[in-house]
Amino acid sequence: MPKEKRMSITHHLDQCRVQKGRIVSPSGYEPQEVSLVMATQDPPNVRQNHMTRGLLTKRRRQWMELTQEHHKDWKQQSYFVSDDSELCGFVSESIGMGHEKDVIQIESMLRHEAVMILVLDGNHLHGPVILQNPHSHFRFSPANNRKFLYFAQPNEQQKRTKCGKERHFVIGIYDFETQKTAVITDESVCTRQINSVLWTPDSKGIIFHSDGALYWYRFGELYVNKIFAKMQMPIGMAFSPDHKKLAVFLPYRPSISFSIVLFMWPFVRAAVTFQHEVISLGDYRIWCVPERPWANDSKSIIFNANHQTEMVNFSICTETLKVRKFQFPRPALILDVQNDEMLFETVSANSFSRLWISDMASVETSDPKETFQARLVTSQRPDLDEIYNFEVKTVHFDGGYSGILYMCPESHMPGQKLPLVVVPHAGWDHNMTIVSVEPILCTMVNAGMCVLVVNYRQPIPPGADLHYMKHQNTRQQAKDVHEAVKHVLREHPRLDEDYVVLFGQQYGTYVCATILYDEPEFYACVAFLNPIIELLVQNGQISVFPRPFEIPLFCLMRDRNTYGVGCCELLVGAEADYVEEYEADDPEYHDIIVRLIRFLKDPEWSELKDRPPTPAATTAARNAMKEEEEPDEDDNDQ
Repeated sequence: MPKEKRMSITHHLDQCRVQKGRIVSPSGYEPQEVSLVMATQDPPNVRQNHMTRGLLTKRRRQWMELTQEHHKDWKQQSYFVSDDSELCGFVSESIGMGHEKDVIQIESMLRHEAVMILVLDGNHLHGPVILQNPHSHFRFSPANNRKFLYFAQPNEQQKRTKCGKERHFVIGIYDFETQKTAVITDESVCTRQINSVLWTPDSKGIIFHSDGALYWYRFGELYVNKIFAKMQMPIGMAFSPDHKKLAVFLPYRPSISFSIVLFMWPFVRAAVTFQHEVISLGDYRIWCVPERPWANDSKSIIFNANHQTEMVNFSICTETLKVRKFQFPRPALILDVQNDEMLFETVSANSFSRLWISDMASVETSDPKETFQARLVTSQRPDLDEIYNFEVKTVHFDGGYSGILYMCPESHMPGQKLPLVVVPHAGWDHNMTIVSVEPILCTMVNAGMCVLVVNYRQPIPPGADLHYMKHQNTRQQAKDVHEAVKHVLREHPRLDEDYVVLFGQQYGTYVCATILYDEPEFYACVAFLNPIIELLVQNGQISVFPRPFEIPLFCLMRDRNTYGVGCCELLVGAEADYVEEYEADDPEYHDIIVRLIRFLKDPEWSELKDRPPTPAATTAARNAMKEEEEPDEDDNDQ
């Protein structure tokens, strides 16, 4: 394969990942119909979405595509499906997108046609429908009393409550039977931020998370019931199909020992405590949850979890609370559950993702040949197989932390030493797993570099704020990363111990800087991608870098106005050799990433040296001139 083609990050972005998957046809029906919402691996600012629907047959194991839509970002922002998969809906026109009115379109999932179009014209009901978080919520109620719920901005008459409080939103509820819309403006609900919301089975109220607690609100009542205090924002919530239980799945927090809360429904009105059970998963963390997690006639809940680099799939019997782990031949993420059928995706950094349908019984068997019943949508692309021809190894280190090592194939430069890129975990998920596909890292491997991603002893909770990150034991994390590097170099003689480089993203840049402070001569160069400036700049100066900063530094960041011009000038102006800036929708983002990877492979790359002076180079030159003009302290003493 030509070198230029191997360097292109767009080959890895071609691999789409499933955002939502749904089995549409009734359980056990052949052929089966599946609906998918997929997204490319681009950064959020340039990510592309598309939807696809199709049929598969158990006998031929082939996918027959029925429909496909590309670049419908406006649709993905509001796409919602009923629990029974009979209806789907989305905002087809929006005042927020520049249209004159809001239009919500309801379609039949099986007939592929619109069954209802709701035009929200004028402001007699409320203001524009909310499409952006927070308060972008769209949900169908249970099928026995069909309604759907959405949030909208208040109009002029609704902005203030009787007590003078400001409403953040109002709740619109459309009733399919009466074909009318009711608007909820209760000040005990609409004056707070709602993070997630769920219909109650009787369609007479909602469960929602707000202000660090879980609440139950019955429409028309004066008070809101707090059903669980001190609860972080759930990863997922779902009532069982028999309407007897509510499962709430929680993200990792160091101070909380349980991961799932199981409530018994119906609730008792005005109760002080609500009957529930808490379930702990030990060292495992909830990773993601299907929209429909209930199986086995409401007796089991199914979800995805992880421990260090391992991805696992669990089933919990809600009657005995017994936990069972599924045995997939390859790392998998369960996307949807319908009775005893599961739709799941197998994925790894060195392969395209694939979709499968299986039933609970076949997953329990020990024979891998019986596990997969059908293959869906994605297939191998032989012309690109070579770029995924590398190894993905999990590594465990003394001290209880882990990492992932991407190794070039044996056929690549046999007998020669290979450079190593060290990547401390960035902090946007619990940690790095073997199903975490980073196109940048894959491109590094195909550029002829091996990559080591290192997780920390204590995972960083998703969505952790700056205050939390400032109180991390960064010094210990940096020491662990460096010890991991020495361990990997000892175990893999193919790696070049004389050419090890650092690559940090977001929080990882702070860890990289701390490593360099302790080990200024061990690494050949360092690159930063979107550094968290507030961590690197403290008390008006950069306190974590070694002095002087002798190795080459490449800094790639968003427009410096995003972070503050002063801090950015202090960072890149004083330290960086090469600086690249890009805007949120920069079409040249991929080319910039390729230049960053080439810098890691060769900091003296001629195209970088021939580029016009960066702000960093200019500032460094001025500082050098200033030092030459100022007399030394020894001269003053004399």
